[in-house]
Amino acid sequence: MEYGQAVVYVGDAGKESLAFVTDFEGGQADLVVLGADGVGVKKNVARRAPKDFGPEGGGHTFHLRAEA
Repeated sequence: MEYGQAVVYVGDAGKESLAFVTDFEGGQADLVVLGADGVGVKKNVARRAPKDFGPEGGGHTFHLRAEA
């Protein structure tokens, strides 16, 4: 995972936003998220491919745009 790489952040209620990686370690990333309500920082967000999403929700996750 590269610094500045564009990813899809999945937040509350499965809402997707564009995000950029600022740090990545052990399958988790720190992200700068561009949302309708402005720019925010999310820490220790787990990577989870959309095909792995289930009815349990999964909380705040991110995936590569190519996995969408």
